[in-house]
Amino acid sequence: MMFSIIIKDFQVDTIIGVLAKERKAPQRVIINAQVDYEYEGEYLDYAAVSGTIRDILQARKFEILEDGLEYICSYLKNEYLNITQITLEILKPEILEDIIVGAKITKRYE
Repeated sequence: MMFSIIIKDFQVDTIIGVLAKERKAPQRVIINAQVDYEYEGEYLDYAAVSGTIRDILQARKFEILEDGLEYICSYLKNEYLNITQITLEILKPEILEDIIVGAKITKRYE
């Protein structure tokens, strides 16, 4: 059976970005994710997945969102072999005035 875990509006403080002000101090980002997995008697723990995402973002200092998205997806797939698809979004609500910007990736695994 196929199931999905949903992570929505998960806020993490991290250093991410290419602007000088983004490299000096952590900024708040918002993570949204859908992780699809094959249920084979063992569930995918959303607390563990969100904790892994937080730990990666706090430990690494990605310059571009795309590198962060790609790294997180690869790490999660290596950690949880029953994942079949990940849709992951990182939003920056405070970097530009009046808009929220970000990037999103969908990775499908066979």
